[in-house]
Amino acid sequence: MAEPVYDENLMLGYVEGELSDEERRRFELQLDADPALRRLVEDLARDRAALRAVPRPDPPRNFAQDAIHLQERSLLLGEPDAPPIPENEDPAAVRTFRLTRVLASSAIAALVLICGGVL
Repeated sequence: MAEPVYDENLMLGYVEGELSDEERRRFELQLDADPALRRLVEDLARDRAALRAVPRPDPPRNFAQDAIHLQERSLLLGEPDAPPIPENEDPAAVRTFRLTRVLASSAIAALVLICGGVL
C-alpha cells in the first residue's frame, strides 16, 4: 500500500501559525483523523523548536570587510583556479561573466553586513 502524501506547505503553515482560522480548523480535523500525520506535525514542531533554540553566533568582527576585500582581490588579480578560456569563447564575455559573479558575491556580502547589523 502506498504511503499517503501530505501537503508540506500546509503542515509548515500550521506549525508556523500562518494558517487562517478556517484552514487551521480543517487541518486539525485531518490531524484528529490521521495519527501518522499528527506524528509528522509533532516531529516538525519539535524540530522547529530545536532549531530556534540553537544559538546564533556573531560573525567575526571584520567579516564583511574581509569578504569584500577577498572579492576585490579576486577581481583585480583574477581567480587562480579559474579554468582557461576555451578558444571558441569570447574572452570579453567570459570576463563580463566573471565580473558579474564577483559583483553578485559582493552584493551578498553587503547584505550579510546589513542584516548582521539589523539582527
